[in-house]
Amino acid sequence: MDERRSPGLAAKPIIDIRVTVDDVANEDSYVSKLESVGFVVRVRELGHRMMRTPRPISEDEKESCSARVD
Repeated sequence: MDERRSPGLAAKPIIDIRVTVDDVANEDSYVSKLESVGFVVRVRELGHRMMRTPRPISEDEKESCSARVD
């Protein structure tokens, strides 16, 4: 939803990003890359992981993320 098109609805300070991997249980293939740019695993469920940043990501980390996680 585009919050700019919903009068009175404030934008949240978090952007949800969906990352798809071949095998979610194979955390060795993706978790360390996401942790290196500030994400931590918050939820581990069968077939699902949720990661988020415990703090705002710096501009340097944002640039690093786009370069490392392709």
